[in-house]
Amino acid sequence: TLAMAAGWLIRGALSFNPAAALVRLTGDFESANYLSMLIGPLLAWLYVAARQSKSSILWMLVFLVATELVLTQSIGGLLGATVAVVGFEIFGRRKLGLPSLLLIVLPVIIIGGLMWQRLTPERNSFDSRTQIWRVAGEMIIEQPLTGVGLRGFEYYFPTVIADVVEHPIERTAAQPHNLLLSFWVNGGLLGIIGLIIILAWVYRRRQPNRAAFWAFVAIFVHGLVDTPYWRLDLALMFWLYVSQMATEQIDEVGAAGDKHRHFSTTFFHALQRSK
Repeated sequence: TLAMAAGWLIRGALSFNPAAALVRLTGDFESANYLSMLIGPLLAWLYVAARQSKSSILWMLVFLVATELVLTQSIGGLLGATVAVVGFEIFGRRKLGLPSLLLIVLPVIIIGGLMWQRLTPERNSFDSRTQIWRVAGEMIIEQPLTGVGLRGFEYYFPTVIADVVEHPIERTAAQPHNLLLSFWVNGGLLGIIGLIIILAWVYRRRQPNRAAFWAFVAIFVHGLVDTPYWRLDLALMFWLYVSQMATEQIDEVGAAGDKHRHFSTTFFHALQRSK
C-alpha cells in the first residue's frame, strides 16, 4: 500500500500543473474520481487507526493518502473524508482541540476553492450532476422493478438524456453519480432494498471508535454525488469494511462469552468451597 501510494503521489506530482485547472491526480485509474473513491474511505480508516495507535508509520500513510486525495481535486472525496474524520473527533474522541479545528478549517478552504473553480458558467459540475440524476430517475420510473441491468445506464444514457434534457452537458455517463440511484438503476428494487439493509446493519452496529464505521461514513457521503461501488476494486474495499465490522462484532461477542464463562467458573468454585 505504501509503495503504491508513493508511486501515485510521485507520478501525480511530476505531472501536476497548478496553472491547468483540470489536471488532476489519477494514479493508475482512468479518472481522478475513481482514485478519490478508493482512497477517501481509506484515509478515514487510516486516520482513526493512527489516532488510536499513535503509530508513526500510520501517520506517514495518513499524510501520503491525504496529499493524494487533495491532488485528485475531488470535492466528493474530500467532503466524505472530512465528514468522517470530524465525526470521529466529535463522537469518538468527544473533544475538539486545535488539531481537530485545523481538520475542519483546512478541508473547508480546499473544498471551497474547488467548488469556486468547478461552478463556472463554462462547465458547471452541479448542473451536470443534476442532469445525470434526472436521467437515472427517468430510467427508474420506466423500469422500477428490474432496473436496466449492469452497464445498462451507460448504454441507454445518450438516448434518454436527449429526451429529458434540452441542452445536455454530458453526452455519456457510466454511472448515475449517486450510490442509491446506482443500486436501483443497476439492480432494480431488490438492489436498492439490499443496499438499504446493508446501510441499516452498519448503522445499528456503529461504534464511534471503529475505523471501519468511519470508512463507511466516507463512502456514504461521497456516494451522494458519485458512485463508489460498481467497480471490482471499489466493491472489494466496500465488502472488506463490512467484513471488518462483522469480525469486530464476533470478537466482542466472544470476549463477552469468555467473561461470562469466567464468572460462571469462579461462581461454581466458590460454591464448591462453601460446601
